[in-house]
Amino acid sequence: MLELRIDGREDSQASSHFTLTYEAYARYRLDMEEWARLLVESSAGREVPDVDRQDKVSMSSIRYLMVQHVYAAMCLEAFIYDYGATNLGDTYVKKYLDKLDLVAKWVIIPRLVLGKEIARDGQAFEHLRFIKKERDRLVHSKSRARLDDSERQKELAKYRTAILKGLSGPRTGEDLNVFGQLVEILMTLKRLEEQCGREQDWWAIVETPDSQPEAESDGIK
Repeated sequence: MLELRIDGREDSQASSHFTLTYEAYARYRLDMEEWARLLVESSAGREVPDVDRQDKVSMSSIRYLMVQHVYAAMCLEAFIYDYGATNLGDTYVKKYLDKLDLVAKWVIIPRLVLGKEIARDGQAFEHLRFIKKERDRLVHSKSRARLDDSERQKELAKYRTAILKGLSGPRTGEDLNVFGQLVEILMTLKRLEEQCGREQDWWAIVETPDSQPEAESDGIK
């Protein structure tokens, strides 16, 4: 398991949000593995499809995916504030930078501190934009007209087909490893520090003894 360690700041929530993102991802993976197993078994005709169980596990996986997005965005918000405040001072950040959106903060604050910014054509920047977009979509979610049974079954069939082809929903499984994206964003900043000769020893991502969720998930209650 990875842990985000931050020294020299009081009441920072970045580490807690980092851990909660990991825990949601671990639960998400358990649900997805079980769902894929249920779909493969029913498609191969080895068992009578347990539709209720499939639906329960699929809904649980979607909820944990949502939790990943929200806590990853919260971690990035809390961390980039800590980063700016540690190097530029709390007063400066609150007055001039805190009202910027998440992506803008991650461009401007590293540039002010290190003299360089994260590459805007790189994978980490793409992950940053994706996490922000999904967070905004969840926070400002809109309902839609009720689907009839046939339309709902068509949507579910597409989702199940994606799983059987090795995907985790409408985007690739890699895209849905939000915790992995969060780590890549943070490590890209750490590599930028090294390139600039301005390593920040007050924060680090470290490995700790893993604490896995139970082998079988019953989903969020």
